[in-house]
Amino acid sequence: MSPLHELLKAGAAWQWGARQRQAVAAVRRELASERVLAHFDPAAQLVLAVDAGPHGLGAVLLQRAQDGSERPLAYGSRSLNASERNYSQIQKEATAIIFGVKRFHQYLYGRSDPFILQTDHRPLVSIFNQNSGISVTTALRLQRYAIILSAYNYVIQYTSSANNVVADYFSRAPVAETVSDSDREFDMYTSLKFLDESTPAVLLDDIKRATDNDEVLKIVIKYMQHGWPRSVRCQSVLPYFRCKADLQYENGYLLRGHKVIIPSSLRERMLVELHSTHLGVVKMKCNARARMWWPGIDADIERCAGACGTCVSVRAAPPREPPAPWPRPAGPWQRVHIDYMSLGQSVYLVVVDSYSKWVECLLMNNGTATSALISKLKYLFSVFGICNTLVSDNDAKINSSQFREFCSNNGIKYMTSPIYHPASNGQAENAVRTCKRMIKCAISDNLPQTIICERLLEYLFVYRNTEHCVTVHTEAPVPSAVAADPPVEQIVEEEGHVECERGISVPNTSGQLDPPLTPPRQADRPLTPTSPPRSMISCGSHSNCDRLYKTCGRLGCAAETAVTMTCSARVPLHRYPSRYPLSSWVAPNIIEFIKSPVNLIDFIATLSFYMDVVVEITEVRKNVDRADILEFISIIKILRLFKLTRHSPGLKILVHTFKASAKELTLLVFFLVLGIVIFASLVYYAEKSQPQTNHPMMDKLEDQISK
Repeated sequence: MSPLHELLKAGAAWQWGARQRQAVAAVRRELASERVLAHFDPAAQLVLAVDAGPHGLGAVLLQRAQDGSERPLAYGSRSLNASERNYSQIQKEATAIIFGVKRFHQYLYGRSDPFILQTDHRPLVSIFNQNSGISVTTALRLQRYAIILSAYNYVIQYTSSANNVVADYFSRAPVAETVSDSDREFDMYTSLKFLDESTPAVLLDDIKRATDNDEVLKIVIKYMQHGWPRSVRCQSVLPYFRCKADLQYENGYLLRGHKVIIPSSLRERMLVELHSTHLGVVKMKCNARARMWWPGIDADIERCAGACGTCVSVRAAPPREPPAPWPRPAGPWQRVHIDYMSLGQSVYLVVVDSYSKWVECLLMNNGTATSALISKLKYLFSVFGICNTLVSDNDAKINSSQFREFCSNNGIKYMTSPIYHPASNGQAENAVRTCKRMIKCAISDNLPQTIICERLLEYLFVYRNTEHCVTVHTEAPVPSAVAADPPVEQIVEEEGHVECERGISVPNTSGQLDPPLTPPRQADRPLTPTSPPRSMISCGSHSNCDRLYKTCGRLGCAAETAVTMTCSARVPLHRYPSRYPLSSWVAPNIIEFIKSPVNLIDFIATLSFYMDVVVEITEVRKNVDRADILEFISIIKILRLFKLTRHSPGLKILVHTFKASAKELTLLVFFLVLGIVIFASLVYYAEKSQPQTNHPMMDKLEDQISK
């Protein structure tokens, strides 16, 4: 080998003579000698090492002994033809594998034990791994090679180039060998199969010329022929680097699997061809995936289809979204919905409270002018208080500058539904439909307008006192800050006549009906005109208990409760006890009134005054302490606090819960008491014999028991 080493020294002149030829012949004889080559052993492990160089392929079949040493069985190499030199490096390495397998087919085919296939190209380990399938986007040549290798039983392994010196030598010094015609024809078919049959109306020569002139594709082809680097920083080349195992360069065309890679100069033309028949995005992508590819093709197809004016004009409307519900307000009369209802020659104003579903239907006698609407709303605000939010549709009769100014002056947030979408004001629309159905029933009976209005009031009365599916109340609460009590239970004495807080008048001392007392305003915001303050409430005997409701306009407020609770203990006998008889007298049904638990509480609360009268008349006080009896009976008046439960849904639920579980609760208390008694008895008898535990009281108790 020394003559050959001398030629490799730096500065040495190239001179090939007899000494060099003799050295090469000696190396060949040594490689083929018995000291290097081994005889084939069917039971030994076989190793096929392959490599591909710039101009040739090399393969060596090794046999691994028991001690782990490897000896070659045979060598193989051949030169690459002109088309194979244009293969990418991954395809050259794959071609070397196929060359080695075919060269040593007699040794490798049909073995029960798998042979080891060694390559120094790591991507091929995952592509030709028998435990994982190959991607459909992989280059067609690699797919064909995978099918060929599937007939063999092998295990592919990666080895570094430094350990693959034998195969590397034969790939760099190949023996000239001609490729069979069948392989060449198959390669031509794989290259032109999809180009000839599936490419759109763009000339193949145009694609080839554009590929040669594309700067990015030039870099990609260079990397494919000379090997890819470990990493790529260029953003335009990075998409090709990620699919480098799928790329191949055939006859001037760059392919990814079976799809042609379109240069950047022809991509817009391809998009026009794909969308020439105005197909949708999905169909365009299906056609493109069968023929062509470039980075970002899906986004470009979506952009092209979305920018087509013809497709946009005939596109189907998107599906309707379900309507979003209005948020439930925190209390009554905070958000109010209004709308006009026209029926024949009459126009009605329909108002519905969003929280309590309280409905008002007012006849517009003076037309639908803005001033008439404001007048009706002033009346409602004087009764129920000013609302926080007012909602209507975009009717020009309502949505006017004068009406907006009215809402702004009174601190009302005015909202309108979207244009051409009255369903957004659905609560008012539903109330209009409900009231219109009732009025139509009255009109069908040919009743006059006055009777129709009376029928409407009767219908609203029944509707408000019927359980609503949303509020789940059998009696719709009055839309004020605190719901008012029923008429019989909130009677207020005022200057010689008795009035009901829901507007139902009762006879006064003169036998005449006084005007009803309307509930106060919800808030203290000014009205135009300002509502008068509520009259004072006096106990009749203490002037310091007089209160004027100038700032508080809420029913059942703390101030009223304080006055009532303070003065009730000293109310004269001729006025306070008359409350219960008077209430029972004005009640529609006396039996139902007496059976009511709340009215029973009122009766017990006034019982102390009747007992006081009885004690004064009779001589019971001689034997019984009258003060103790009256003090005990007066304590019963605390039960009047339970009347406040009607204003709290939580307390109502608690009461119903106790009623439903009364039996179980009684059993629970019984077993609890029984357990305490048993436990106390056990403790007592367990410690009875201990003198330290005896208590003086227990000793006295035992003495009394023994006596």
